[in-house]
Amino acid sequence: MKRRGRNQRPNEETMDAAPRRRGSVFVSLLVAVGVLCLAGGGFALLFGRPDGGIPRKIISLTGPSPDVSGLSESGRPDTASAAPTMTQQPAARGLVPAPVAAVLAQSRQGPVPQIAKDGRTPMEVYARPFDMKDPRPRIALIISGLGLSRQVTDNAIQSLPPQVTLSFAPYPKDVQLLVAAARTAGHEVMIEVPMEPFDYPRNDPGPYTLLQRADTAENLDKLEWVMSRFTGYSGILNEQGDKLLGSTDDLKPVLNVFKMRGVYFVDRGDARRSVAGDVARALGLSFSTAVASIDASASREGIDLQLLHLEQAARESGSAIGIGLGYPVTIDRITAWAADLDAKGLALAPVSAVVTAAASHQAER
Repeated sequence: MKRRGRNQRPNEETMDAAPRRRGSVFVSLLVAVGVLCLAGGGFALLFGRPDGGIPRKIISLTGPSPDVSGLSESGRPDTASAAPTMTQQPAARGLVPAPVAAVLAQSRQGPVPQIAKDGRTPMEVYARPFDMKDPRPRIALIISGLGLSRQVTDNAIQSLPPQVTLSFAPYPKDVQLLVAAARTAGHEVMIEVPMEPFDYPRNDPGPYTLLQRADTAENLDKLEWVMSRFTGYSGILNEQGDKLLGSTDDLKPVLNVFKMRGVYFVDRGDARRSVAGDVARALGLSFSTAVASIDASASREGIDLQLLHLEQAARESGSAIGIGLGYPVTIDRITAWAADLDAKGLALAPVSAVVTAAASHQAER
């Protein structure tokens, strides 16, 4: 609407008509607004939202730490002092609500996991229940990179079998709410720790990437920040890191933190010079290495072939871990494949059941 210039004055003939004209203009404006609203609603009904209805989010690198106030020792809210929040609602399918106070410690960066006074670990407390007496070969699947796209994350949470483990990036601001939704759906959860690749910084996993040859205190400070981004995870997955994973001196302090905080570690398995297995065994850390990237070739045929490879690896070794991303085709093929596992004499298991089995097997040797 054009505004009248400051120096433009109405003449004497128009002054008496001004009130009537203002009233007429006001009525016209109301009619115009109504027409626009109806038109906008009609457009949306006929053609849908201009953005296709795709959820959008803004990632904050300095999002708030999880709210852990008002928790009892069991991890359930103290109703006398805390209003219920999404992260404190009872979880379905046997998963306890997160956080659990007994396995939680406060750090300078925020809440981080700890081993409880009675010996319980976050790995055990937050794990998806599994019958460890099940003699069948076990296959664990991890869908990684979640939290960065709300649409992808929601689809993974809602569509995948609950036995599939979901791994979240630490950076999204609302990641705790997404983790709560995942655990409510029955999924075990992991957190991703960004580690230095060989082509860093051209390939940069983010501002809290753990670096080879960095000061140990600096790396551990970054690690504390990452591990404080949300609660309820049982284990750690590296995000890239082929350079850091090849350095015993730089990797050992990092894996030692995982050991002290009672979480497991899974190596993606794509770093050829990784010493993570040797370091983890020396520390007594619950650990395993993935044997397949199931959607490196993101096609139906490529994914199906890798899932068959996982079956063979599980039969030969007793267990196997595969990792994928939240592509629609990946989720579709996993869902179809998982429906036939029982008939094949195989068990789809959370990652905690596989690394636990690996740790027990190692202790027996």
